[in-house]
Amino acid sequence: MRNIDGRGGREMRRPTRWEIVRIAELGINMLVQLCVQVEQLLTWARR
Repeated sequence: MRNIDGRGGREMRRPTRWEIVRIAELGINMLVQLCVQVEQLLTWARR
């Protein structure tokens, strides 16, 4: 598998499906963590 990090590749190419999936997973993980933190804040504030 080639190393993908922009250096050396001058040609603009569309992201591969694997890259899109990886970015989507990162975004979903961030959203889940944010929801968990908000939930904890709400339960703490209700006490």
